[in-house]
Amino acid sequence: MARDSSVQYFFLKIGPEGQESFQLLRDCDWNQVFHPSVPVHGLGVPHFTMLSPAVDAMGLVWIIGQEDGAALGAIFQVTVHEDCGRVTKVTWARTEPSNEQQVLER
Repeated sequence: MARDSSVQYFFLKIGPEGQESFQLLRDCDWNQVFHPSVPVHGLGVPHFTMLSPAVDAMGLVWIIGQEDGAALGAIFQVTVHEDCGRVTKVTWARTEPSNEQQVLER
């Protein structure tokens, strides 16, 4: 059986609140939102990844914050692991800025 797995990533810059939260959309469709099963404040929170319409996913977000060393202006690389079209794991790590990064900001 062939497996269609991939790893993608993006960069996120921490804003004035000192933390950023996010969910992931499939095909830019708010009826297909990948989110954690519980609010995740830091990488150590046990959870699994779910796919739901946005209305069912309110408040279920990944949060990069103090637990992760977040501070105003810090940049994090968010890595998304996918298998057969489903997000299986989301991780992040603080990184140093470079001119080549395309950073998401509010």
